Amino acid sequence: MKNEAREAVANLREYIDRLVMFCGLDIVEGLETGADWEEFVMNCTPNGMIRELNSITEIVDEMDKQIDVLESIEDS
Repeated sequence: MKNEAREAVANLREYIDRLVMFCGLDIVEGLETGADWEEFVMNCTPNGMIRELNSITEIVDEMDKQIDVLESIEDS
């Protein structure tokens, strides 16, 4: 059980890192967090925005699966 929990936590960390990097949410010293969102949205086509949101949704879905693994371990 401990190995499954460790693996699920490691996977969650990976997905969080991917999401942060994908969305440009990593904090760079001296820059305001989220400063690029307006530019990103204004430069994105509707089809591009759909692709981006689909990618974000896939990452969140994978995170949800890992949370399910952790919950099932806790219930055991």
